[in-house]
This record gives sequence, C-alpha cells and structure tokens, in this order.
Amino acid sequence: MDNATNRSPRAERARWAPPGYKYPSRSVAHSAAYQAERLTAADVDPALYGDRYEAGLFGLDCFDSMVTSGLDIDGYVFFSQVYRQLRPSRLGEPLTVTGWVRDLHQVRKGHSVTELYHLTDGEGRVCIETELTGLLADPPERASQDSGDAPPMPR
Repeated sequence: MDNATNRSPRAERARWAPPGYKYPSRSVAHSAAYQAERLTAADVDPALYGDRYEAGLFGLDCFDSMVTSGLDIDGYVFFSQVYRQLRPSRLGEPLTVTGWVRDLHQVRKGHSVTELYHLTDGEGRVCIETELTGLLADPPERASQDSGDAPPMPR
C-alpha cells in the first residue's frame, strides 16, 4: 500500500491511524477479583456493583486496542473518557471491544485524537459505549508553533 493514509498503523510504527480507521475487534472479560482489586484501590466498595461490571474499568482495554494495532502511544496524553452504559453486563461475561478513530486534528503541540469504542455482548448488543479524547504530543523538536485546525475545546 503506497498511500500513507491507507497503510496499516503497524507500518513504520505509525504515530496514529487516520480518521475512520477501525481497530481489530477483541474479546475481553474481567473477573470479580480483577474488579474488586481495582475498585478497592480507589476506595470504592465493590459490593456497590454486585455481580455487574463497572464500566470505567474497560478504559485500559481501549488503550490495549491502540497498542495491539501497532500504534506508538509514547507521548499520548489522556484528556477524558466518557462512558454510556446501555445494558448492564455480568462480571466474567465476555464482551467484544470494537473501536475506531473519529477525529484527528493537528494542534500546536501535536494531534488531538477522539476515538469511539463499543463493548458488545455475545448477541451483538452494545452494552457500553465510550468516547476517549487525548493529545498525541509531538517530540519537542517537531512541535509546531501554529494552532492547527482543531476546533476550540468546550469549557
């Protein structure tokens, strides 16, 4: 593939995939022990969730999608991740993570990237959707001084 926008992100340790790029789907499941350990570390009582997943713990699975696609996330600065739970799912239930790059805008010090992810159950129903936003900072010697084309961040 000669066109850089059509190259696999694995090619030449790509800094980021273009808008519309879909990450390979992956199956994930979190055990009760995994969830309890993380919630307890955050001083949250795991009993509040019973036998249901806490949606925010799937954030690392989203990052794993980026890394397993071959993206170089060194310098990635995480801004926010918003979750919307559409259907509760049970601890240990396998979910499929699918994600794609929605927006990629050049900004003064790198690129602002927004990605969308769906976590679906075995019947293909979306249980959780999440939007992740971050900055992929350029190395200091490559940082541009212009403002790029990104829209202003909402306050």
